[in-house]
Amino acid sequence: MITTHTNIIIVGASIEGLVLARALERYDVDVRLLEAEKAPAHEPKALLLYARTLELLDSINLAKPLMETGAAYRSLEFNYEGKKIFTPAFDFLKKESYYPLVLSMANCDMQRVLRRALLKTSVEWGTRITHLKQNGLKTEAIIESNNMDERVVADYIVGADGIESAVRQLAAIKCKMDKGSELMMADVQTKQQLTNNAPTMTFNKRGIMFAVDLPGHQARVMMVDRGKPNARRENTEVSLQELYQKITGHILPMQTTVNMQSKQAVFHQAKEFRAGDVFLVGEAAHAHHPMTSQSVNLGIQDSINLSWKLGMVCVRACPETLLDSYEAERLPVAKKVNRTTDWTIRSLTVHKPVAVQARDRTLKIVEMIERLPEAFIRRLSHLSVRYRASAPALKEELRREGVLRPGDRVPDAVLTDFENQTTRLYEHLQEGKFLFVMRTSGSRIDKEYAFIKRWLRKSAPYFGDMVQPALVAPTPTMGQPDDILCWSERYLSRDFRRLIGPGESMLVRPDGYLLFHSDDAGWSDWKDAVELFLAAGAEWNLEEQETGKWRQSIKSISRRWKKQLTFSR
Repeated sequence: MITTHTNIIIVGASIEGLVLARALERYDVDVRLLEAEKAPAHEPKALLLYARTLELLDSINLAKPLMETGAAYRSLEFNYEGKKIFTPAFDFLKKESYYPLVLSMANCDMQRVLRRALLKTSVEWGTRITHLKQNGLKTEAIIESNNMDERVVADYIVGADGIESAVRQLAAIKCKMDKGSELMMADVQTKQQLTNNAPTMTFNKRGIMFAVDLPGHQARVMMVDRGKPNARRENTEVSLQELYQKITGHILPMQTTVNMQSKQAVFHQAKEFRAGDVFLVGEAAHAHHPMTSQSVNLGIQDSINLSWKLGMVCVRACPETLLDSYEAERLPVAKKVNRTTDWTIRSLTVHKPVAVQARDRTLKIVEMIERLPEAFIRRLSHLSVRYRASAPALKEELRREGVLRPGDRVPDAVLTDFENQTTRLYEHLQEGKFLFVMRTSGSRIDKEYAFIKRWLRKSAPYFGDMVQPALVAPTPTMGQPDDILCWSERYLSRDFRRLIGPGESMLVRPDGYLLFHSDDAGWSDWKDAVELFLAAGAEWNLEEQETGKWRQSIKSISRRWKKQLTFSR
């Protein structure tokens, strides 16, 4: 048996695995991407990509080709008992994101775009992992291809191999798995659009139906029969038409079925996302109800979060303790989404009279709340995701309107240099580096240049050369260093002006979240903040602890209500 060495093994050429491989190509690391299947899948399974996911894909230069492939929608639609009750629109996100939309596309089309985007990494088809061993110093994996075994010694192994993850099982990571009602899912060739230019959720006393149109006169339909929620239906066009007509009262306008299956919905949550040098991303770590379209968005965000941390540790730019922050940041997000999606599907499929009455009254309240659609869209788009618990606290004197706290998402912004060339903030994250931005406090720009140089020199033991410095100034100066970006203060947006004031500086992570914000031109504050972050938030700030206690009390109340109403899936 031959023995080879590599930095990172990614098991699974899923969307999450492909995104991770593409993001790691920004660093000088060796990556092997393994896939047990012998060829790409061609199922046109529909995916919905939301604003934050598209922003993160933009940070690795993938948003544009995906936008050209998929179909963009500006709203969602919810129908109850034949009445449109809730039509949240994405237009208000124009102030917050470059992607105020939801992008619909087929799974196979997205995977094809991602495979084409790989420059250094190739998918090893028909290769599976059969054994995994860790001894604290190195990780060994036995992989099998063409009936031949190979021993691979790797620094890290990432499982991106779906719900039945072999990596999760080999690493002995426990996973809580739940099963729901039977789902009838079909990809069909259509004669006309199924929806009114928006992904649509229809539910009534007969069942639930989710439909979304795809490019090329195709559509994805998912349905649950409330009368027989646990009955397995036949995979036939007749059965599909019967259930569709039962729920909607209309005939499904299809030409033919491309793919169809009836299966039980499965959703799970891994107890941990890391075991030694083994990590889990995507559905290997968490899976949510298919109707919510959350699994792929969370999986892509997992991959981006993990990619820059693995890359920087492998090239020795950051200490290995940085990797602890992956689970600290992503596990709470996945748990929160799991609770939300579980509660949503439960509430839509209740059948006991008291629960139905409570649900219907809630829906009437929803229609009356004006700001609820915006809150719903912001939560659905993951723009509210933040990592404050693993970040240092913001100083009291900087807490003003418009200023972000460490761990918050930094909004994309249009920036203009002194040659009138415009770029966006997220374009400067595509190299996978931290972005250190300083705004001048006056006309002494040479002082700011000196501070930036000193800051880079002192931060080198923590970040190596993985920092791109930038200066916001009122006027250009002679002798500007070529390695420092310089943007005109004159063309700054109002939001960006409030975000960073004169004499202030901030460090933006490669995934677009704020690491720290300071008004001090010294290194001491920065040193404490950087060391705390690299220790993966070992010391949670007091405010987050108090917030956690409040959330626990709300969860307790929620559990009591669940028990009283005895919701069923």
